[in-house]
Amino acid sequence: MATFLDYARDEVRTFAEQPFCGEDALIFSQLVYLSFPDALATKSLTLQQLLRRETYPALIDEMSHGQEALELLRLCGESPRFRDVRLADRISPNSTADPNRFCAATFILPDSTRVIAFRGTDGTIAGWHEDYRLLFVTPPLDSQARALAYLKSHASAHLAERPEIIITGHSMGGNLAIYAAAVAPHSVQSRIRAVYAQDSPGFIRSFIESQQFQAIRSRVHKYVPESSMVGMLFDSGVEETVVRSNAHGSEQHFLSTWLFTHPQIEQEASGEEQKPALKSTSEKSHEQAPETSLKPASKQSQEQTHKPALEPSNEPVAVTASAPQPSDLWVLDRTEHLSRYSQALANTLNGWRESLDVAQRERFIETLFSALDSTGYVQFSQLRENWNTVIPVISQYLRSLPATDRNQLSSAIGELVKLIVLPSGEENS
Repeated sequence: MATFLDYARDEVRTFAEQPFCGEDALIFSQLVYLSFPDALATKSLTLQQLLRRETYPALIDEMSHGQEALELLRLCGESPRFRDVRLADRISPNSTADPNRFCAATFILPDSTRVIAFRGTDGTIAGWHEDYRLLFVTPPLDSQARALAYLKSHASAHLAERPEIIITGHSMGGNLAIYAAAVAPHSVQSRIRAVYAQDSPGFIRSFIESQQFQAIRSRVHKYVPESSMVGMLFDSGVEETVVRSNAHGSEQHFLSTWLFTHPQIEQEASGEEQKPALKSTSEKSHEQAPETSLKPASKQSQEQTHKPALEPSNEPVAVTASAPQPSDLWVLDRTEHLSRYSQALANTLNGWRESLDVAQRERFIETLFSALDSTGYVQFSQLRENWNTVIPVISQYLRSLPATDRNQLSSAIGELVKLIVLPSGEENS
């Protein structure tokens, strides 16, 4: 199963030879999660120059799927497409205790195009709590205001050359990307070529219908995995592109699990004779990787799917003498439909959203995350890994609520918890 590692390894054409695309946006949305030391991030170094072995442990500190992200940086640093891209104007999170943990960075392409990437929330329960606060907090959130300020500040610093701007972000970072692009003044908005959002929460209907959003709507590209959770919050205002993943449930939120496909493979499947397809980086380490399924994965299969990558190797990347043709490249593995799990979650969230006023939504979300916090776990993945002990703890918490809240909220929260926590979103008898 191919991932962004295969794309970064095999796409060796420069941006002059092959224009920026959604696959590239995903790469930069992932790279902004790396914790580059300020001593390096403030020097406008190329991705190739950022390959410092002594910084590797700090780059992925407390980061989910960190080894894959580190390998991605190594491949980008070797790639003719990415190695001359410069990192600039990075803003680091103020504190690990801050659930927003606002972080942004600008990647400067060789033609001076600026790719502004906003980091999303991490895999913690506190991080997801911030996403779900969109259900009752009127924009702008603090992180949205900071994203707009970052975009305006960066744009005003380059008034003379007026380079084009591409904005991207994963999870809440995608929401920030869209918000900043829509609310930016016309002088900035006119320079925005495209906005990319990967599994990001949407917006309230009034924002989607606003002239501000409609002005950039045609430039917004949103991607979600088959079993999207975060991407189902609120309205997108655009048609989503659904991407296959090698993970289950909430783990599909991570970009490292999103699958890429090779056009040759599709042609062979349709009966056309082609040369043997390239072997993906993921397949080299996951020969028996299971196919995506809505059924709960066994512990053994989960370990195979999410087995951490080894330390970055020093093996050189094989670059062909001539640039590859489009048929030789990896692209995101698209599918037409969301999973039943994601559709059920979307219907549940949207149904409750329409039936509750703002105050009720706030009480509902705060009670939901208090129930999740009562388990003592920090990461969402821990809830799913230990669902058989988590469910009783949450049930006990809900029984301890005041009678009014217990009667009004317990049933709805219980159903949502099952969708979030149980493997593949399915109940187990």
